[in-house]
Amino acid sequence: MVSMILWIVGAIAVAAGVLVPVILGASRHREVRAAKSAARSAYRRLGFHVETLEVGDDVVARRALEDASERWRATGELLANATSVEECAAARATAMEGLKRIDDARRRLGLEPGGA
Repeated sequence: MVSMILWIVGAIAVAAGVLVPVILGASRHREVRAAKSAARSAYRRLGFHVETLEVGDDVVARRALEDASERWRATGELLANATSVEECAAARATAMEGLKRIDDARRRLGLEPGGA
C-alpha cells in the first residue's frame, strides 16, 4: 500500500514536472505573439504614412519624413529578429517614434496629426 502511494505521488510529480514548463511555454508564446502583433500594427501604420505623405518642398517636413522612414526600416529589422516580448516592445517603440515624426511633418504641413 505504501509503495503504491509513493508510486502515485512520484507519477504526479513527474507529470507536474513535464506539464508546468509546457503550460508556461505556451503562455509565453501567446505573449510574444500578442506583442509582435502590436508592433506589426504600428509598423504597418508607419509604413502607410511614410509611403503616402507628400511633403513637397518643405525642408522641415521632409526631414521629419526621412526620420520616420529610418524608424520604419529599423522597426522592420527589429521585427524580423524579435523572439521575445521585450524585443517586440522595442520594435513597437521604434515605430511609435516614427509615427510621432509623421505627426510633426503633418503639423508642419498644416494637416491634422494622424500617425501616432
